[in-house]
Amino acid sequence: PGRGLGDLFAPAAREVIERAGGRVHLDTKVTRLLGTDDRVSGVELADGTEVRARTTIAALTPMALRHLARPTWIDRIATFRDLVRFQPCPYVSVYLWFDRKLTELSFWASEYDVNDLCCDFYDMANINPDIWGPGSLITSNIIYSSRADGMSDEAIVTAVVRELAEFLPRA
Repeated sequence: PGRGLGDLFAPAAREVIERAGGRVHLDTKVTRLLGTDDRVSGVELADGTEVRARTTIAALTPMALRHLARPTWIDRIATFRDLVRFQPCPYVSVYLWFDRKLTELSFWASEYDVNDLCCDFYDMANINPDIWGPGSLITSNIIYSSRADGMSDEAIVTAVVRELAEFLPRA
């Protein structure tokens, strides 16, 4: 897409929700989940308002959701009990600006190598050419970035450029 996924999907999703009789609350803090010992039935907002619902969607990290859950839910409802299985996945995003075009591709992946930091790359200038101009803006994420702990920014950039040059020698 030529814009962020939130900008692309959120307005249409809101329209569908509201057309079906639902409400979308923005910039609203939820202080607790409401319900019985066996199910969630809504939320309490910071101003004390209770919003009851057949279905409650929590767009939270697993740990934040677990803190809002009642202890009985953690004991009785697998969805809440299993939240402890989620582990954080730290990552580092690397952006490399080049003054010339390196590729016409928007995205590519490299074959897994235990010694590499990255496995996928994007040329943002090919995804949004009106924003980034004539060169290449290569981005990549170092997923589970703990293996880069202790590396300086310069060392990370050097390693990512080396990995990029395996696919795009002009890098």
